[in-house]
Amino acid sequence: MYAGDGTITEVTDVFPQGVKKLYKLTFDDGSSVSACAEHTWLVKTSEQRFRKTAKDYGKWVERTTADMMEYDLSRAWNRPVIPSVGVVQFPELPIPIDPYTVGVLLGDGSTISHALFTSDDEEIVESIRENYTVSKHQSKYAYGIHGIDSQLKQLGMWGKRAWEKSIPSTYLYNTESVRLGVLRGLMDTDGHIDKYNKVQFYSTSQQLAEHVREIVWSLGGKATLRVKQTSYTKNGVRVPCRPCFIITMRLVQNPFSLSRKADKYALIKRKYTFDRVLRSVEYEEEAEAQCITVKHPSHLYVTKDYIVTHNSAVISILQLWVLFNKFGINTVNPNDWFSIEYRTANIAPLSALTEPVFKAMIAIMTSSYPIRGEDGMMTTNKCKIEWFFLEDKTINSPPYKLYFANNSYCEHLSLSGNSGDNLQGKPYGLITYDEAPRSNHLQMEMDNSILGRLLDWTAPLFLLGTPDQDSDSLLYYHDLYKEGLAGLKSAHTQEGSIYENTFMTREQIKDHEQMLDGNPLKDQMLLGKFIFGTQNIFAASDILEAETDELNAGEAYQDGHKYVIGIDTAIGSDEMVYCVLDVTKKPYRLAWMEAVKGNSRSPQMHLYELCNLVDRYLYNHNVEMVVETWNGESARFYQDLPPYIQAFSHTYGSWQPSKIRTENKNPTINKTQTVKKADILVALRKLLAAHELKLPKQNYELIKQLSIYKEDDKRIPTDRVIALCLAAWLAESNTRKVTSLQLIEL
Repeated sequence: MYAGDGTITEVTDVFPQGVKKLYKLTFDDGSSVSACAEHTWLVKTSEQRFRKTAKDYGKWVERTTADMMEYDLSRAWNRPVIPSVGVVQFPELPIPIDPYTVGVLLGDGSTISHALFTSDDEEIVESIRENYTVSKHQSKYAYGIHGIDSQLKQLGMWGKRAWEKSIPSTYLYNTESVRLGVLRGLMDTDGHIDKYNKVQFYSTSQQLAEHVREIVWSLGGKATLRVKQTSYTKNGVRVPCRPCFIITMRLVQNPFSLSRKADKYALIKRKYTFDRVLRSVEYEEEAEAQCITVKHPSHLYVTKDYIVTHNSAVISILQLWVLFNKFGINTVNPNDWFSIEYRTANIAPLSALTEPVFKAMIAIMTSSYPIRGEDGMMTTNKCKIEWFFLEDKTINSPPYKLYFANNSYCEHLSLSGNSGDNLQGKPYGLITYDEAPRSNHLQMEMDNSILGRLLDWTAPLFLLGTPDQDSDSLLYYHDLYKEGLAGLKSAHTQEGSIYENTFMTREQIKDHEQMLDGNPLKDQMLLGKFIFGTQNIFAASDILEAETDELNAGEAYQDGHKYVIGIDTAIGSDEMVYCVLDVTKKPYRLAWMEAVKGNSRSPQMHLYELCNLVDRYLYNHNVEMVVETWNGESARFYQDLPPYIQAFSHTYGSWQPSKIRTENKNPTINKTQTVKKADILVALRKLLAAHELKLPKQNYELIKQLSIYKEDDKRIPTDRVIALCLAAWLAESNTRKVTSLQLIEL
């Protein structure tokens, strides 16, 4: 635990309290905590704060939660305060990049293709140049940082857009100097002091803003978070932008290092308290409660919202059982069995998700894991093999590692950004994948890395977690789920029902039933059933029905078959996609799909590859094609097509090819000019819903894009979906440009 002054202290006693009424206390900076009515607080009431004649003026006094519920908190005068925390002394963790540089990159930086930041302050540039090679880019205020790309990938910062940024946990929970360095990098770039000396930080990332607030709190300061909806005016119409998250802060340390900002902050006369002012006390729920005492002389400690989940206990017990028995190691000589190094792995999509199992395993082995006793009261486990755990060898920073007495150890690894590369080259006796459904690359991780690591010792794999409706891997996880239910491929699925949870009371279960009444995911949350969400354009069940292994290698031209080709063009970092659909009969079949980055080839090479593809399927007017032409580059791509291909090609977009002038006063309009995006989406959706389309099961990227596609597609990859939509629309429309010609003998 952390004491009130921020130092680490020891918990000396734990006192289970049974079921208690809990109350939510909310403070002026938006922070909140739950406590029972009898919980004791160190406070200053209005008397100690404002009445100078009072004998205890300025002193801290003890009051219970029940006492504070008696105050009229609607009046500022009556609101008590609790002391602010001191600077929390988190242990030092190794970091791969200078903290200030991390802050600058999170503030005014980009890591989409390489490490860049923008600044018109030479002081910021020089600060980064002290640690790294910095080069000037063509853009007036842009600079590149060399030699840190791999470290950015390791930290999970690579490829993040502005609204996706967050502070890596190794910086968020590190020493004071590391946290302050990150904060100063952020504030030098995206921080501001207004004319009223209000210090604020702005970001379009909610996660980043919340992390900044947490750093300020951990440094003993105060910080509040509010959201502002921004917009701009175009042609007299207000257009909404992404919401802006604004942190307003006060802290003793100077949050700036940039001279012009730091000097201004140093002049601010601080007349406001750093203590937290109580705003409200509200009844929350009845639940199990416990009190603790700490060794620190003040007996004050810092609370933290952290709960070890049921999944963590299951995984921990599995890991310890396998490590103790070293399953898969068969030797004649017992000494050989002990001498062979043995390892298991607990993996997760993100580094922070590996920590609960790591801590739960330590708690179990040190007889400190909380459990419910036979009398219904909370107690701790009694481990009979504490000798087995080599606690002094524990690695307490990511990637975490636990060592045991029979030459075995457990690694806790994040697969974020490396598709399973952390597991390469080593056999494992067990792999547990916590929160596996949250991975966006689960199928790639399984095929390319995870399964291969289990072969040497014929080891098991456990995937645990609740289906994540927003995960790119949702459909693949459903495949695994169904295989387990059917007992295929030596797989087994176990569903967890709330009614089997011995840790929950009848009253708690009833509350959950009422809370979830009418929720479409009710059966998933109560019974552990696999339920698909309904927000996406293409139904997950329809995509699953369309998948087939027959098309994984593609299909070549076949005599008498008809084809349509959909082209989604791209010149930049988006994908140029060629999609060939066999429309001879239903269900249509995706015969071929090719996708490469637009900037990976010259326009001439893209054109050359497309002509080769067309020639592979073209015979006797059996092909039609549609090309996306929403910008100048795509229009030029169409214009460069050979005339024989233009003859059977349509265009979809704002640009349309010129028509030959005629005497006709009612010229026909090219039908593709009137087609809206909704039309091509509906065409594909209808085919999928009617089970009239077959897709290659191993086109992972296409399946992923289909499964996550939403009407607002600005934040998700769409290139393969759009190419397929164009082909589907053309196949279902009646806009044939060319008909077969027959030669008639005269």
